[in-house]
Amino acid sequence: MPRNVIGDPPFAPVLLFDEGRDFTLNDLRRITKKRPRGISLCIRYHGGPEKRGGYFFHFAPKRGRADEFEVYDFEKCPLKNFSAADLVVFINHCTGRKFDEASFILCQTELNFSKDEEPSA
Repeated sequence: MPRNVIGDPPFAPVLLFDEGRDFTLNDLRRITKKRPRGISLCIRYHGGPEKRGGYFFHFAPKRGRADEFEVYDFEKCPLKNFSAADLVVFINHCTGRKFDEASFILCQTELNFSKDEEPSA
């Protein structure tokens, strides 16, 4: 399978989360303390080849708001603001660890459509 070239992450270097468990609020707080200007996070399932892919999330704490985060795409364009707790729920939903109805609706109605292009005539 060909590799997808996606460019440099907005907040290099990428941090890996290679755990066989859900991502937690404590995980978010721990990595935010280490990288207060922003985090590019790749969440992968535990085990497998070292160079396997995963789910990428790019986010930074909002200025002056300790528990609010802005999520970005690979071009570092802002996509959505989340509370810390909602970001954890969103990440676990997107990685297939734990279904969340609100995250599902958000992806279906807002985030997935933000990059859709109009078909050319």
